[in-house]
Amino acid sequence: MIAFDERSRHEEVWLLLPWLATSRLAPAEREMAEEHVRRCADCERELATQHLMCGAFTEPDRVTYAPGPSLRKLMDRIDSDGSAVEPDALDYIAEDSVLEREPLEQLAQEGRLHGFRHEGFWDCMDTYKDAVLLNELWSSGEPPWRVWAGEPG
Repeated sequence: MIAFDERSRHEEVWLLLPWLATSRLAPAEREMAEEHVRRCADCERELATQHLMCGAFTEPDRVTYAPGPSLRKLMDRIDSDGSAVEPDALDYIAEDSVLEREPLEQLAQEGRLHGFRHEGFWDCMDTYKDAVLLNELWSSGEPPWRVWAGEPG
């Protein structure tokens, strides 16, 4: 049986493993977590798995950020009536644009940027932790974003 302090430390380290795997812990937390992982086979295995997952999710040499072509591809999927995005909005996007900066800021300054209130489920997937959470929700069989019927979770 694990003593309360050890169990508490184990749970604390377990929650820090994604940040340990991505080297995003403060030095004191990193040292404490690494010490625990050296003594805990479960955490050692989980950290190895997290390292593998991080490697799968981070391949910067193979990812190219190209907002212009991406938005054009999206536009091809949007209804041709232009109700979601006016076609000339694409003229604001250069190959090296950051969509959330120059193009959208310029459209906003001209009064041409409008919002839509989304009432459904939304969550970001910017980090490994986000991916784990969303995959757990999907695996539950009832992910909150699934609004269609007849398909297993």
